[in-house]
Amino acid sequence: MLRHLVILCTAVIPVLAGADLAPATATTFNRPVWVAALPGSPGEWVVAEQGGRVLVVADDAASDRSRTVLDLARRTRTNADGYSEEGLLALAFHPGFTTNGRLFAWWMPRGGARRTVLSEFRCATAPFAVLDDAPRDILTVDQPFANHNGGDLRFGPDGMLYIALGDGGGGGDPVKAGQRRDTLLGKILRIDVTPAQGYGIPADNPFVGRSGMRGEIWAWGLRNPWRMAFGPDGALWCADVGQNAREEVNLIVRGGNYGWNLREGLIAYKDGAKDPSFIDPVCDYPRGEGTSVTGGEVYQGSALPALRGRYVFGDWGSGRIWSVSATGDRRLELASAARPSSFGLDGRGELLIADYHAGRILRLIP
Repeated sequence: MLRHLVILCTAVIPVLAGADLAPATATTFNRPVWVAALPGSPGEWVVAEQGGRVLVVADDAASDRSRTVLDLARRTRTNADGYSEEGLLALAFHPGFTTNGRLFAWWMPRGGARRTVLSEFRCATAPFAVLDDAPRDILTVDQPFANHNGGDLRFGPDGMLYIALGDGGGGGDPVKAGQRRDTLLGKILRIDVTPAQGYGIPADNPFVGRSGMRGEIWAWGLRNPWRMAFGPDGALWCADVGQNAREEVNLIVRGGNYGWNLREGLIAYKDGAKDPSFIDPVCDYPRGEGTSVTGGEVYQGSALPALRGRYVFGDWGSGRIWSVSATGDRRLELASAARPSSFGLDGRGELLIADYHAGRILRLIP
């Protein structure tokens, strides 16, 4: 997720032609890490702060009004041991949210052992309000270190919930989670949240019923996947933060092994051999271009026609924003002073970007 750089950012300074960034709202936030359109209300979006607050804002660049719909600040673990990778990491609205009011969070509660938890909150939908801030906990994953908690939730076109988990942290994957299938760490999971209690494991997951392997696993060999997105064609994109040399973007497939901790992007990590079964990233880039990839979205809007159908992503360390096609055609769209922690789509399919240090939600514009 977020590298530990001391960088203060108060303005966005684009230096390339073709795309620009502009404030999407006058509201400011404290370490925003997630933004998305509010289902059923195209004129509003939802912003999550790492410290535990969830807010609703109007899709209005001149408005500085917001309302808090959930405040987990007193219950959320953040900045333990000097790291900045804990906290409230992601939200997901159920595909039937406008009728069932189901909201899911991926977060780290205070107290007890360090862990990430998938929790469900029941909501009113018109207007949006969390009805009870005592969630139903669905899945808990113990974390051996304070970093590499991964962090994303996405419902697929199949109605299943996909969850991104890091390798547990500590640098170099000391617990060897990436290449193990008896742990949920370093994986993309796929689960069914239909059951009233707990969750179900879809029967077509690749390792269901195999001895010593977790049936929840959909893909493996990941270091710290920071943001996923489904494209209109159903393809699942995922950015994976590198160790010391390369940042990468992957297309996730059923049962795919993405090579960590034997591979880092397209190169070997230490003396890691490349197994023929490993899946190469769609693209990777070296430290000269950035230090911590932030996964984005497949652009579906109309304001930037040259981007339509391309996956747009950025780098938290350098502020660069690229687009890439499924064939690996990567193109620099913008260099900026932003520190993008997350991308989202508004109700029209236009891109929103959470700027972590400046506390702003920005819009990618022509």
